[in-house]
This record gives sequence, structure tokens and C-alpha cells, in this order.
Amino acid sequence: MKPVEDYPTGTPRKIPSWSWTAYTGEIGFVDAPLGETDWTNEVESPFDLTLDSGYKVLPATARKLLRSAGRFSQSSLIFDRPEHDLMYERSNSQPDDLKCVVVGKRMHTAVSLSVRQDHYIILIVPRPGEDGVYERVGVAIVDGCDVQMDGAGEKVWIV
Repeated sequence: MKPVEDYPTGTPRKIPSWSWTAYTGEIGFVDAPLGETDWTNEVESPFDLTLDSGYKVLPATARKLLRSAGRFSQSSLIFDRPEHDLMYERSNSQPDDLKCVVVGKRMHTAVSLSVRQDHYIILIVPRPGEDGVYERVGVAIVDGCDVQMDGAGEKVWIV
């Protein structure tokens, strides 16, 4: 996908990375089935806060991705741009700055209790020079044991 250029200079609004309008072409998304997904409270409304830079902010709770050798494959991660894909591919281990926001979890059924619990996540990385400010770089479906869910997580703003 190719990023859309921001609004013209002097316009107070910016296109946030978490919005589908930030890119041209087909967007990547994960299928979180309605009626089969427990939605988390780890993402707040983006319509309540705008930064001085003009970005609409998506307040969220960031969590660390846990990957041991072979734990999850790159194919389960859908990156928005090739350079983000390369960042992950070139790293022998999980890049420290790649975090996630858990949007929902697949509900367990009597049949699925013995299998993994899918977590639907937004992949984020920090914006250089802006503490606590992140941007979306992709989405994924991962097993719950691949996300550090203990503790409160880190409160962040996604622009």
C-alpha cells in the first residue's frame, strides 16, 4: 500500500495511520467474526482528542509481543508498507519497538477450549522523538500466549 499525502500545508488536520484513509489501494485487515469476538477496552474513541500537530489520536494500551524461536510466523502479521515488513524480516529476534494493541479475543467454545485463543491486534511502532506516541504499521491474529497480557500495559496515543 502507498501512504496518502497529508492534507495541504496550512490545513490543521492530518491523516492518522490507524485510519483506512491513510493509504491508497487495498487495505490489510483481520477477520474478527462478530458474535465470536470479545472486544477489549484497550482502545478508546479517537474523536475525543486531537494533538497540536493536527492528528486525531487513538488512545490505546500497548503491549509487548512475545516471540520465541518459531512461535509465530511472519505470515500471521500483515504489514501496511514494505519497509515495515522488512524491519521485521531482517531482525533475528522480535524488534524491541514493535508492540501491539489487543482489539479483541476469539471467544472460546466447548469445542475450542483445547486450542489457541486468537487475539486480534494492531501492530504499532513509536514515532521518533515523541514519547508515548505511536503509529500503526499493520494488523495480525496471534495466539494469546504471544502477547504479554499481565500488568496494565503502556498507555499510548496512536496517530
